[in-house]
Amino acid sequence: MFIVLGSIAPTAGTPLDLFQNYTVLRGKGQQANSIYFQVDPGNTQDVYIGLRDLNVGADTGMLSTLRPPTANSLSELTMEITNQPNPYNLDDFRIDVANTGDSVRVVVQVY
Repeated sequence: MFIVLGSIAPTAGTPLDLFQNYTVLRGKGQQANSIYFQVDPGNTQDVYIGLRDLNVGADTGMLSTLRPPTANSLSELTMEITNQPNPYNLDDFRIDVANTGDSVRVVVQVY
């Protein structure tokens, strides 16, 4: 089953969890087999994907930096583990942006 968590748009420098659009799931330990992140087409700066301790300025908790889109591509990140069911705890992930107003789309797959 896929869960579309929608676009998440933090204020720059203030990481948000993945449940901004589905607060009923926040803190419930929702597990997932894969997580897909894609920058929104109108972004102008970087998007940061990280863990609970994500702090871009201190360079801690950072998993990936997604660059702004170009005319021909959208930056994306897929995280997937296939040898065990639902290994990712979605409460562990955070998103931050370099520019307030930029966002990232998030889709997760659960078994």
